[in-house]
Amino acid sequence: MKNLILLASGLIFSIALQGQGQAEVQSSVNKMFIGGGAGFNSSTEKDSEDKYSQWNFGPSFVYMLNDKVGLGISFIVNGSTSNYSNDTYEAEYKSSGWMAEPFVRYYFAGIGKVKFFGDAFINFGGGKDEFSDNFTSSDESKYGNFGIGVRPGFQFWFNDNWSMASTIGNLGYSSLTDNKGDSDETKTNNFGVNVDFSTVNFSFYWHF
Repeated sequence: MKNLILLASGLIFSIALQGQGQAEVQSSVNKMFIGGGAGFNSSTEKDSEDKYSQWNFGPSFVYMLNDKVGLGISFIVNGSTSNYSNDTYEAEYKSSGWMAEPFVRYYFAGIGKVKFFGDAFINFGGGKDEFSDNFTSSDESKYGNFGIGVRPGFQFWFNDNWSMASTIGNLGYSSLTDNKGDSDETKTNNFGVNVDFSTVNFSFYWHF
């Protein structure tokens, strides 16, 4: 873990140093921007009473060191609920969590009002899973997560005060600890490229 944190710190520091000497005119003249993203979706299985809903909310803040490099932090909260039922059985799964994510954003190219960037990030957080049904008592477990990586994205400026950014996929390391603090605690580590719908994020920002 210590080696990963040192690696992330070195990567973030090297990106910041590189960007210090390569400033160029950016679409926005403002040094700070605040915003984030939010989402909600729900579904119901046809010909059954099974239901699923999911939500997330993630405010973020970025401070521009120069025209190419920005330091930012995001805080994300999320939750989901799944209900399963038939003539004799009813069950409900609930999950809730949070994650903090400091990052460095480096703008490396642009076309008009569109700028392409890369993020170097570290994230950490946790949450809990709950289960209950009509046969057994309810059960609850906690989890924790840690990650480090890089991801590409682009940002479009509507004007000097408003923009939209999107990131797609990531390359890095992640660790998930299930049943945290229990005797049956397990840890899953993963390293590689992750590109699926869950890694596509959109955010709107106000620049000031």
